[in-house]
Amino acid sequence: MLPGMHSALALAAVLATVAASGMAAAHGRISTKLTWTRDIGPLVEKRCGACHVGQGEVPSFATYADARPWAAAMKEELLSRRMPPWPAAEGAGAFANDRSLSASEIDSIVDWIEGGAPEGDPAEGRPPEQPVASEAERVVPLRIPAGARVQTVIVDPALSEDALLEAWTLRPGRGAFLVSARVAVGREADVLLWSAGERWVGLAAGTAVRVEKGALLAVELHFSAAVVAPQEGAALLLRIGRTPRAEVKRLRVRCRDFTIPAGRRLVSIAPELRPRHGLRIVAHRPDDSREALLALRPSSPIAPTVYRALVPVPLPEQTRIEIATEDLGCRLLLELVDGDR
Repeated sequence: MLPGMHSALALAAVLATVAASGMAAAHGRISTKLTWTRDIGPLVEKRCGACHVGQGEVPSFATYADARPWAAAMKEELLSRRMPPWPAAEGAGAFANDRSLSASEIDSIVDWIEGGAPEGDPAEGRPPEQPVASEAERVVPLRIPAGARVQTVIVDPALSEDALLEAWTLRPGRGAFLVSARVAVGREADVLLWSAGERWVGLAAGTAVRVEKGALLAVELHFSAAVVAPQEGAALLLRIGRTPRAEVKRLRVRCRDFTIPAGRRLVSIAPELRPRHGLRIVAHRPDDSREALLALRPSSPIAPTVYRALVPVPLPEQTRIEIATEDLGCRLLLELVDGDR
């Protein structure tokens, strides 16, 4: 089961307290050339916008008017490195879905806030980047009733022939915050993994997941809290490929050392339970070289569930995967493709 956002309400309360105490300071004299419209808004939209859309208890940063009251709280969260949530340690793996902010990006946002948080000229703005139906070959509506925090919805993508799925995303509905999701296709399980903050989730270059004609999709949705009213507007968006590609294979393992029996390339790592005490994964190759694949600090209450390799990592035959964690019951789901080159 993917982890939920158990303390989101507490986090929102902290944000509200900090925001209230800092609003007066944020409305002071303007002493910066940075503006929301030209400089800060696009950065916040890129790094924070997919979560901060006003879903449930999470405040919206979609517009200047939405974000401005939260300026002081934003500064507090950034300087403490609590936001954006990214518990992967530097120096162990490079990830396509890394949403952490660089030091210079943090400095820019803090300078803007301390300089009075000006809006700038609205005419210089640009529309927020969002997954839209026009970019997808299939838009599958999700009817989500009021109910438990974890729900499973069965949907039919109405495929007229076998398809190669190259990318996907979830369009959250309006209501409770959607933390994460997994999609089972046919007899396979956990083919598609998604976590809050991801837009289009693309497989590694040259790879795809095969979806058979007539297959039903079981979409397991994890919300931050029980769903108190039906979710409106939610959908699963799919991009279908046209050319043959290497198919992604999945390997579920316990968090203990194991050996890769044949050459593979690692596409992603997904801890099935949040490692509360940290986790470190190292590839020990037959030539005696070692490469850190992932190192997680003791996890924050809000954490990504999938770590997608920026470039598929070669794991030659007989590579030893060494896993260190104190979490009992820890399991991993690895996505791999054939070949180590």
